Amino acid sequence: MTDEDRLTDLLLEWESRDPGTETDPETFCAKHGAADLAASFRRLLEGLGAVGLSASKTEPNQPANVPVDFEAGRYRAESVLGQGGLGVVFRATDVELDRPVALKRLHAGDLAFDRFVFEARLTGRLEHPGVVPIYGLVANRQNEVCYAMRLISGVTLNDAIAKLHERHGADEPLPFLSSEMRWLLRAFVTACETIAYAHSKQVLHRDIKPQNIMLGEFGECLVIDWGLARVISAAESSGDPHLDVLRKQLAEGYEQTIAGQAKGTWAYMAPEQARGEWDQVGPASDIFSLGGTLYKLATGKSPYHGPFDPEAVRNGRFPPPRQVNPEIPKPLEAVILKAMAANPGDRYSDARDFAQDV
Repeated sequence: MTDEDRLTDLLLEWESRDPGTETDPETFCAKHGAADLAASFRRLLEGLGAVGLSASKTEPNQPANVPVDFEAGRYRAESVLGQGGLGVVFRATDVELDRPVALKRLHAGDLAFDRFVFEARLTGRLEHPGVVPIYGLVANRQNEVCYAMRLISGVTLNDAIAKLHERHGADEPLPFLSSEMRWLLRAFVTACETIAYAHSKQVLHRDIKPQNIMLGEFGECLVIDWGLARVISAAESSGDPHLDVLRKQLAEGYEQTIAGQAKGTWAYMAPEQARGEWDQVGPASDIFSLGGTLYKLATGKSPYHGPFDPEAVRNGRFPPPRQVNPEIPKPLEAVILKAMAANPGDRYSDARDFAQDV
């Protein structure tokens, strides 16, 4: 096994570890018989963003030791909302318009500066009700880059799924025709339509999961966190020279960096993405992740639950949904299995077709 393969396996194990354990990469590598790779593994995690090193000791929505008292342009930060691989998200006030906003600030250091800026620009060009509107790029007095966006109040689809399944024990069948299940399925369909729109604009999300689908207080459903997004093709002109430059940079100039450092979420990742076959990652890869999200909605578990097996992820081997929950309707299982076929060519060709079958 090459060192690259060993690093990949370490990353899979790192992501599947229990919260609160082994936050130090050197200790983690030693425990897994890879002390010789400790330095390389630390560099890999640092390239993925600070969250890779700190998340396991911090509650997801309460990052530790993050200074809040700062201003960036016309935005004044007030409290921490959460953090992702590229930055920390704050609740802030737009002092000119006197409205609440979300303000995302790049993690300390500039390893991901270009990716952070491109996330803002790319998301800002996806004008769709299912994508959070971007208000602008700004910098604070320390010259740290930030971008402001609409503040969404609500819960993630992951939280809603957990509450749904918590209310039904192992001996009580999950009511698939209940109003709550139908509402969550409608929200999932909306997420599929949002991804279909992004694909029509030649954009892949590459990190679709229940945690990245937000359900608003008034029925909104938004796909968030486009930090790993990639433009599919830079070959055709869009008529917008700025967008064409962005496409070229994302599709060509930064793909090598992404292949070496960035990641999706292994529990919902398509096999070709898990194998690092970036030339094979396309719309069908996002559809696989949507299928994994529907799997979680139907079963209450991610597709690769239980003892972690890297080869299972790379080959798309997971328990059929009805094996986890026999109450799942057979037609729904068939839809999930088609979306999550190991061969990309056997999946739905369009997210809208997937949504229609759901």
